[in-house]
Parts: sequence; structure tokens; C-alpha cells
Amino acid sequence: MSILKKPIISLFIIVFFSLNSQATDLLHKIGVGYQNTKLPALSTRYYFQPTLSVTISSGFTTQQDHTQFLLEGKIQKVLFMEKYLHFFIGAGLGLINENIKGNNLSIPNVKNNGFKIEGTMGVEFFLVNLPSLGFLLETGLSLQSKSGNIQVNTLAHIPFKAGVYFYF
Repeated sequence: MSILKKPIISLFIIVFFSLNSQATDLLHKIGVGYQNTKLPALSTRYYFQPTLSVTISSGFTTQQDHTQFLLEGKIQKVLFMEKYLHFFIGAGLGLINENIKGNNLSIPNVKNNGFKIEGTMGVEFFLVNLPSLGFLLETGLSLQSKSGNIQVNTLAHIPFKAGVYFYF
């Protein structure tokens, strides 16, 4: 199966099942789950008002010669509470740490430390029979600065950033 078939099939399944979804009241609920950020991250989301939430995500990867760490926080504002989903906008800040080990001969050690700022918009939807399980699709823009290099990216990973939260 090609690398694009799996995400497309997964997106089709999510959209197909979202036809029977229903938005839910998330006031004072905590969601714990996963979000696809620059690195796959464990994430916590809390709705402190019916239309305002805060998300904190942390992800890391360690390889023999390459390690990465990301810690980010976001605030989201629900603009539209539709019957089947919440449409939101958000803004976030993150810290980035990347270490690449050289071979001490011709390739030096590289440390990229920096930050990122992002603006996002997206949807979170809920299945009728699982109102505590939220599925998130998000896109937007990101400005990153690592070791003095500034980069502007779109936030879209085939074709969106995605996440899943269990609320309790």
C-alpha cells in the first residue's frame, strides 16, 4: 500500500462516520490524547469556558544520532458550535530542541534550539455513540526560529494535523 493510501483511507473512514456525529458540551472537561504536531505528541486539552480551551502538547523522539523535543501550548476559541462539530481558531507557542550528533571528523555536532508561533483553524467532531471521544482536524501557519534561522510553514500533514481526545 502506498504511503498516501493509508492517510486517505483513514480520512475517508473518519468523514464517513462523522455523518452520525454530535457536538457535546465540554465545559470543565479534560481531554487526554494524541495530536500530530511537528512531532507526534501526547496532549491534554481543557475547556475552561464553553467556547474556550487550552491545550498543552509534548513530544519527543530519540535516535542514536538525532534527538528532538517539542513542548507547546495553545488556546482555542470555538466560533461555531454546529450540531455535529465545533469549528475553532487558535494560537500557540512552542519550544523546540533538536540535537544532531556529528562524527567528530567532518560533520560537527548541531544543536537547534528555538521557538515556534502558530495560528490555526480546525474542527473537532464527536460520534453519537461515543460522545466523550473527540476527533480533531486542524490547519494553519507556523513561524519557527531555530538557532537564528526563521522558517514559515503551513500546518498540514496529509492533508491536516489530526488528533484524538478522550474527555472525562
